[in-house]
Amino acid sequence: MRMKLVTRHWARRFWMNPLKSVLFAICLAGQSGLSFVSNVDEFGQVRRWPLETPHPSISTNVINPATRAIRYFLRVDGYSRTNTTAELDAIRSCLGQWESVPGTSLKFEDAGVVSPDTDVNTADQTNVVFWAKESTWVNGGKDNIFGTLAITFPRLTNNVLLEADVVLNGTQFSWIANLDTTNNVDQFIEASALREIGHFLGLDHSPVGGVTNVQNLSVSAGNPTFRITRIARPDRTVDDLAAINAPVSIRLGESNLAVGVYSPGLTSEATLSCTGSGITLGPSTFVRDAFPGSNPSLNLVSASITIASNALPGLRSLVVRQGNHIAIASGFLEIVPRFRDDNFDGLDDAFQRRFFPVFTMLSAGPKADPDSDGFNNANEFVAGSSPIDGRSLLKIEQLEATRMGTTITWQSEPGKRYRLLSRPQLGVGEWSPVGGVIAATTRSTTYVDNSASGAFRFYQIQLLYE
Repeated sequence: MRMKLVTRHWARRFWMNPLKSVLFAICLAGQSGLSFVSNVDEFGQVRRWPLETPHPSISTNVINPATRAIRYFLRVDGYSRTNTTAELDAIRSCLGQWESVPGTSLKFEDAGVVSPDTDVNTADQTNVVFWAKESTWVNGGKDNIFGTLAITFPRLTNNVLLEADVVLNGTQFSWIANLDTTNNVDQFIEASALREIGHFLGLDHSPVGGVTNVQNLSVSAGNPTFRITRIARPDRTVDDLAAINAPVSIRLGESNLAVGVYSPGLTSEATLSCTGSGITLGPSTFVRDAFPGSNPSLNLVSASITIASNALPGLRSLVVRQGNHIAIASGFLEIVPRFRDDNFDGLDDAFQRRFFPVFTMLSAGPKADPDSDGFNNANEFVAGSSPIDGRSLLKIEQLEATRMGTTITWQSEPGKRYRLLSRPQLGVGEWSPVGGVIAATTRSTTYVDNSASGAFRFYQIQLLYE
């Protein structure tokens, strides 16, 4: 057996405090997932923007009373002189990600830019996001943000937000807007701005370290009979499993992976299950002393797991039952999308970021067709074509009929697979496959239909997408 025992620190998680009623969860670009809970004062008042009923002390420059949108301004100078547009667009993308959190009616409104000498001022009827670049002293020299990446300055009454400014520390830290950078020194704008906008909205983090919750149903006192002490990193076979002390993840649509947990106290009667729908587990298997020579000895209970392609992404719990005893690794299995989708619209963020300066903008959405070529962005993503170039789309570009057959040429994407169909009359009869599946290696693919010698045919090209 090739099992591996790996020791790592517990990954830090943020959870909802069950005593508080509001939860926002968002995956910060380049960081672990964070959750936010309501900020409740000593009188039980939840910190909030008064979006449903306009507050008499709030200017229409802060909240648009017609759209119930929080208005914001960006300082025109951004962080740098050479990449200002991308830096401001990164802030806009962060606000768009918060706006797209499912189950909320949150709206933001870009109110424009303000001058480079703008400072923190929570009484000027504007919400401003900016970098402090000359000094860590802000708010007219009243507050020092030394050592802090970003901070929010709110104005409140009875825990109701009336105005707020967000300051990023451009004096001590360098900032970049590119998600794909390999630079480990500079700060990625979205990683800090996303978190700080949570505070701008009046929310607090609820940090709880990764733990195993244990419930022993057979005794009222004393130690439980077993605990989950390691998690099996999912792999193709049980022989390849590694034992780690950190949460694990599986992507939507993955199937026949082995997953499990370890404990010295597990026996052959232990069974493994997982919370939530969209998950199928096979029969539980037991391995005694999975890592010979380890102290303490670790026994393994595992099962084959399949995640439905339409399962709800998020945190799940691994549950072990052994007789009348139950142990729960709470939230230690995360179901993640096939691709990064921080704005929850069903499109790969990498595709949207490639073509749109603000990947959360309306024209970047799956149903939008910014190049007006008849193919929406979702179609362009599948086809591998450009959503902002009307000449780039899945289409047959050339047909050439000869006595030897018909040569068909179409735009293609390397790595994609296609099927060619034909029929003798337009609008009559069924489309029939011509040859087999065609794998593209270049951006233009040519196929010769030798069966069409001396015949007149109509052709259709299909992209095969899994």
